[in-house]
Amino acid sequence: MAKSRTLVEISRKLAEDIDKVAGPRKRSAFIEETVGAEIRRKLLLDALNRPGPIWKDEDHPEFAGRDTTEWLREERAREDRHREYRTS
Repeated sequence: MAKSRTLVEISRKLAEDIDKVAGPRKRSAFIEETVGAEIRRKLLLDALNRPGPIWKDEDHPEFAGRDTTEWLREERAREDRHREYRTS
């Protein structure tokens, strides 16, 4: 992924705290990961707070005419088979 250099001013105390948590020379990676998580959280909250349905049937044709309980059982069984295969 292409990177972009951005100057962001933070307090010396915050920089020191980040360095304690992230470790030496890992400040940028820590900030990128933390900010990315916060953006995903805010986008999810925005989606959940929008009026109207979040789920649109036309966006998920794989469920058309299917009982979601049946689909969930099939998915869990598939995951169990995969897990058993990986551990044997």
